Amino acid sequence: KRMGLKAVIFHTNYIVNFLLQSYIDTWLQRNEEYWRKILEEYPDQMIYIENMFDEAPILLRQLARNMEGQERFGVCLDVAHAFISGSPIEPWFTALKPYIKHVHLNDNDGREDLHLPVGSGSFDWEEFNQWGRSIEKKPSFLIEVRTFEDLQRSVQYMEEHKIFPFI
Repeated sequence: KRMGLKAVIFHTNYIVNFLLQSYIDTWLQRNEEYWRKILEEYPDQMIYIENMFDEAPILLRQLARNMEGQERFGVCLDVAHAFISGSPIEPWFTALKPYIKHVHLNDNDGREDLHLPVGSGSFDWEEFNQWGRSIEKKPSFLIEVRTFEDLQRSVQYMEEHKIFPFI
């Protein structure tokens, strides 16, 4: 608040190998209660929840559904995290599409979160491009790489290949 930030991003911090339904139900309930309280306490902040170690988009989608009506709450889709999740990328796009308000972009090898420049790993940027062009309410973006040179390479690649949002 003191920094004048418009949005803050938090990871889901969901423990993926806890498969007990009671853990899942409690995680959803407590997260919904907590984020509603935070939104009330900080009326000028946007809150985005980012997929981190999530193996699938289901739980994040359910939290976003539960929070519908809270205009300042949304999903931050980290495409690199989704890519290394072990599940196909398309379900992430489909399941979270109505709730995505911010996107993190970088590339990797499909196994590790390497924060490579866009276009220098194994991620399917054409699939991302098709999805991005289909979004009605465009999210904000962050190219999340390690160096300024990697940022420049990412932007150059996205501009040359007309990758969303550089269309």
